[in-house]
Amino acid sequence: MEKKHAQLFTEMRKELSDAEKKVEISDPGNEMLFYMEETAKKHGWEGQKSPGVEFDGSENIIEILESAIKAEKEAVFLYTSFRDFVPKGTAKDKMSEIIREETLHAGLLMKQLRHLNK
Repeated sequence: MEKKHAQLFTEMRKELSDAEKKVEISDPGNEMLFYMEETAKKHGWEGQKSPGVEFDGSENIIEILESAIKAEKEAVFLYTSFRDFVPKGTAKDKMSEIIREETLHAGLLMKQLRHLNK
């Protein structure tokens, strides 16, 4: 599922017109840019214990699911933050669809976790 999202982002970038690539945002101190770059660095750690930390094999299924849920929540947060900077139209619609899918991923994992905690 995550590979599909990466492919969608690549396609979205290719489809942007030159005008859409030039988003005008007032950010004189580059705080928004810094925030976005730092947030993006901590994203994409699905399949890991946490950003940059691999599972060592000692984790139980509960710990793995909890980690996966955190990763999905981070993805929702990241994409929601970035959506405001995506041009209106198809690209924004695709971004919203990815956010919905990431939310569904988190929900599926939460159901599994609840089932195991019964």
